[in-house]
Amino acid sequence: MQYASFAVKLALGLVINSIAVITDAFNNMTDISSSVISIISAKISNNPP
Repeated sequence: MQYASFAVKLALGLVINSIAVITDAFNNMTDISSSVISIISAKISNNPP
């Protein structure tokens, strides 16, 4: 769902030539990256050494 939001915002920002919407799209991408890193970290931390 978040990837779709990123793609729509990026496409819309490029179509209407809005730097604010484009930067918001990339802000969403950093949020997605943070979520993925958190999930991977949680899975790794649950594994025994």
